[in-house]
Amino acid sequence: MTEIILTLESGTLSRLQDEIMEMRSVRDSFDIIEVRGDYFKDVNTLVRAISMIRDSIDKPILYTYRTEKEGGQGALLGEDYLYHLATIQKSIPVDYIDVEILQQSDPTIVEQLKRYSKVILSHHDFNGTPSDAVMTGIIDEMTAAKGDFYKIAYMPQTPEDVARVVAVLEQSKEKFGDIVTGISMGELGTKTRTSVEFPSRFTYGTLNEPQAPGQVNVAKLREIYGGTK
Repeated sequence: MTEIILTLESGTLSRLQDEIMEMRSVRDSFDIIEVRGDYFKDVNTLVRAISMIRDSIDKPILYTYRTEKEGGQGALLGEDYLYHLATIQKSIPVDYIDVEILQQSDPTIVEQLKRYSKVILSHHDFNGTPSDAVMTGIIDEMTAAKGDFYKIAYMPQTPEDVARVVAVLEQSKEKFGDIVTGISMGELGTKTRTSVEFPSRFTYGTLNEPQAPGQVNVAKLREIYGGTK
C-alpha cells in the first residue's frame, strides 16, 4: 500500500499555524506529515513546531533535513548533519527520520536512530538521473546500512530516464519487498508519483506549492491511491 506523505511548507511558527488549519481540513488526504528542518532557522523553533503539530493532528511525523546538495536549504554536512538528526530525536519524538545515504559516514548511526524512529535512507539528484548501476549501487548501500525504507529521487532529462527509475524500483521491490520509493521528478516523472501500476512505498504531496519538482496535491493523490489511516 502506498502511503501519502504531506510535505509542509512552513519555516516559521506563524505560517505553521495557518498550515495546521489547512491540514485539519484535509486530514483524510494524507497518512504522514513531513517536517522540513532545513526550512527553520534554529532547533528550538523547530522543536516547538513539531510539538505544535503533534498537539494538533494525530498523524505520524517524518523529520527531514534536506541538504543543499540534495535540493534542500540545509548547510549541515557529515558529522554536523548526523548530530543534528540525533539532537532532534532526543528533543522530541518523531515517527520517521530521513537520512541521506551520502551523509551516513558513521556505520552505527542508522542503528542508533532506529531505536527511536523508522529510518528512511534517501538519495536525491536534482540535476539528472544516474546510470542503472549507480542507482542499484546506492540501494545496495542502503541495504548495507540497514534502513527501514529506501528512497531514490532523480531529475529526468528524457522519458527513458523515467523508465529506468521505474525499472530499478520494480527490481528493488522484488528483491527487498515493499520498502522502496522511486521518484522521477518534474513533469516528465509525474507518473512515478501517481501510478498504481508501479507504486512506491511512499508518495510525497503538498497542500499548495510543490516542495519538490512534480509534487501533486495530497487530495488528488488520495483520489488515486484511496484508503486512509
